[in-house]
Amino acid sequence: MHKRAVTATLAAVFISSAILSGCTTTAGPAAKPAERTTTANTEETSATSASKDPTTEETTSSETNEPSIEETTKQTTIDPDFGNIDATGRTQYDANLKIGTISQYGELLTVEGEEEITFQNYSKDSWKTVCLRDYNPSNLKEEFGSKMEEYHTAITEVTQGDKTLKFKEAEDPSIVTVTLDRAVKPGKEGKIRVKFTLKVPEGAARQSYSLVDGQSIDDIVICLGPFLPTIPVYENGDWAKGAYFAFGECFYTKCADYKVHVEVPADYEVCATGADFKNNDGSYDFIASNVRDFSLLTGKNLNYLEGDANGVAVKVWYYEGQDYAKEAAENTMLPLSVNAVKVFSDYFGDYAYDDLDVVMCSFAYGGMESPGFIRINDDYIKPSEGEDEEAGHNLHHLTESLVHEIGHEWFYSAVGNDQYNEAWLDEGFATFAEYLYRVQTGDDDEITQNQGKIWCDTWHALCGGIKIDLSYDDYVNDKTAGLQTPAEYKYTYCVYSGGASFLYDLRELMGEDDFRELMRDWYKSNSGKEVTTKLFLQAVSDRIGSDNAKDLFSTYFSAVNYLVH
Repeated sequence: MHKRAVTATLAAVFISSAILSGCTTTAGPAAKPAERTTTANTEETSATSASKDPTTEETTSSETNEPSIEETTKQTTIDPDFGNIDATGRTQYDANLKIGTISQYGELLTVEGEEEITFQNYSKDSWKTVCLRDYNPSNLKEEFGSKMEEYHTAITEVTQGDKTLKFKEAEDPSIVTVTLDRAVKPGKEGKIRVKFTLKVPEGAARQSYSLVDGQSIDDIVICLGPFLPTIPVYENGDWAKGAYFAFGECFYTKCADYKVHVEVPADYEVCATGADFKNNDGSYDFIASNVRDFSLLTGKNLNYLEGDANGVAVKVWYYEGQDYAKEAAENTMLPLSVNAVKVFSDYFGDYAYDDLDVVMCSFAYGGMESPGFIRINDDYIKPSEGEDEEAGHNLHHLTESLVHEIGHEWFYSAVGNDQYNEAWLDEGFATFAEYLYRVQTGDDDEITQNQGKIWCDTWHALCGGIKIDLSYDDYVNDKTAGLQTPAEYKYTYCVYSGGASFLYDLRELMGEDDFRELMRDWYKSNSGKEVTTKLFLQAVSDRIGSDNAKDLFSTYFSAVNYLVH
């Protein structure tokens, strides 16, 4: 997730890093298309307007840094081992969704769902219970508590074969424990069916709907972040049970295969994780292999522009009829997205998916990441009521939010981590990626030149130098003497600013060439896997020696992680 600072005073003092924070569609890591019919000059960006009207006129931009409009066709590769749990070991989610409508603005929208989950016990323990993470009730409770009276799990029934299973939600209703009828032993497979009913509120949360420009209910846009009941990581004898919170992430899942059938009201378009197939009855099917979660956007009159980034199809979605949104997509968001994918592919290693969907919708923070699917706050592209200064302010936030979320495609989506207990491993990396993008594209302004000091000063001034590898609970409960920074800001400035500050200092210590080689090796070795702080520090120590890294490690990390030898 990418966040803007809520407190104007803090943002004014620490302009660069105080606004940072981070919350996308296709086959997963290493699943690259064998061939594409889309072609583009390496110095230009191609874009396709995916209008429902086949008579749409072609236009070509006069500027070389703007996308040209031309007809393209994308060919998507499906992992040949998709759905073969014996070959991949990946959990399989086979879901059916039916998205409802509202009769008046403000009422809860209903999504009915059912999914079959096939999973493999990869641990040494026999699983008599399995945990499901169901984020819908926590989304209601944490982000709309004043409007909601009850927060029950969205799950209505769980079965194993012909047996109905007992399940119980924790104090945090996103944590649901299911008692199996038959235990699943190590190395064996299990299968359950889950029925659920989502209640989606109006607003700007991970699961919410809004009206385009505040118009009629016919102009509804529904965005659902990670929302399907999923099985979290099992390690150290228990399931990942980090509590849901609104301004950060608690997600920790292994890569899985998704097959999702979506029924929507007439004339709705759907953009979602995975290769998409539209059926004659107006429903959609999505297939995504080796991804950590599933997200979607749906509504009427959705359209997109498409560009090519070294074989990756990049789509920026907007609402047809909003000229300013199409203009922002064409002139800013598409070329920026294409360029960021190219820059990070060159620096870290190839982008892990076939395509990238960027959607604009109502959101309380700057943006939100998901494998191959990025959500950006549409406030950034709305016409400014004031002077040009406000427009420039929004463009600045749009640029860094978009680059930050695209950075997450490498760190969180491909290289996974426990976002509740070690958030710096993706948020710190994605924040540092913003700086790398500016450097790699020749942006040498004053902020770029002083970025390391800005991050470090922010971390020390607002967090007292608290270690960056702590859990969300640790930041909430921190009692550093004299530190009045609220828990939200401690979390943000430690894992975002502190994490990026560490990587900046590490780059200074190692030198650009060795640091880049480290990052490429880290990405290549761990794409599709889950990593820890200790594992990363071990990789650094192996490259430069533990004695050389000791002082830097002790500054930023808890001793349990940096004493790796």
